[in-house]
Amino acid sequence: EEPIYFPSKIRVGRSGAKTVAFASEIFPGNSRISLILGTAGQGKSVFLRYLCLRELDLDGYLPLFVELRKIDKQTNLQQLLTDSLSNLGIGKLNADEILKLLIKSGKTKIFLDGYDEISREFSLRTKSEIIKLTRNNDKLKILITSRPGAISQHLSDSVDICQYEIAPISASEHGAFFEKIGTNIETKNRL
Repeated sequence: EEPIYFPSKIRVGRSGAKTVAFASEIFPGNSRISLILGTAGQGKSVFLRYLCLRELDLDGYLPLFVELRKIDKQTNLQQLLTDSLSNLGIGKLNADEILKLLIKSGKTKIFLDGYDEISREFSLRTKSEIIKLTRNNDKLKILITSRPGAISQHLSDSVDICQYEIAPISASEHGAFFEKIGTNIETKNRL
């Protein structure tokens, strides 16, 4: 059965939009953190999950997906990363140590969904954790999604980040989009 995923396109600055199939395509040069911005409902989370799943197609790689909205007083980024490993059935007894080894090996990318969904009181702590992870692990690449705004701007102002935007679906793509999601012809024509 064919998946219903309709490929998102991303835009860098004022350049045209391009389709991305693998996370490695949005880490130009030596960049190690990429931030994908998009408004509510634009498909940031689905796009990030898609890229994470595509990473599994690469031999020897184990991507880690984390929903940042789960960060609170008791739960930090490190805990969510070890939980992600444990949920995969890896390192239930020694997840912290396995996480360190995996990150050091360069055989993982970390996919952080919803930076804007972190409560303001925990955003600085999380930003510090992200910076520490990349400073201490020169092979690690992190992909983050967020809505535009003060919190994501604070992150991108203080860290060397490649920033992208989810491009809106163009008028020429409307028909293919509606067909992909199974919209009937009458509804498609009306829209």
